[in-house]
Amino acid sequence: MTAFISIGIYLLNGLIGFQDFKERSISAWIVPALLVSFAFMQYHYQGLLHFSEFLPLNLLYLGIILGSILVYAFLKFKKWTNPFDRLVGWGDVWIMLAFAFILETQTYIFFLTLSSCVSLLIALIMKMRKPNEQVQFPLAGMMSVIYLVLCVAGFIIGQQAVFTSIHEFINPVI
Repeated sequence: MTAFISIGIYLLNGLIGFQDFKERSISAWIVPALLVSFAFMQYHYQGLLHFSEFLPLNLLYLGIILGSILVYAFLKFKKWTNPFDRLVGWGDVWIMLAFAFILETQTYIFFLTLSSCVSLLIALIMKMRKPNEQVQFPLAGMMSVIYLVLCVAGFIIGQQAVFTSIHEFINPVI
């Protein structure tokens, strides 16, 4: 059963990456399916107690990020506005929420930071190539691609097939 869900997670992340890079949007059904798959796998591998330890902290961190975006939008536009229609896509917000259900807190913070930096770098390169065009960040797609790379790396070093913690790479269990 978990093998099928793992394969589903890989396929969903691949589809998110493909859609976000190609179409700059993702299908509405993908993220809820990914979120449920992540929650099931985390519960299966770690149990409810571990799940309840990191999820509130991840949601708090996500709330701080989204609150910061809201304040930035207020300062930029000089009025209260919905930043998720103009600055950050809803797909990006939902994918950040989905990853909160599978990653431990330190890993979640590292993962969001890494994904954001890589997306900014890609956006900067795109802006340099076409300076007169508005550039959008492929954040959801980048998160999915980076997650797939981490899953493959974890599989290669003999850890779980579904990446949940950076500690698996720092302190692998032999």
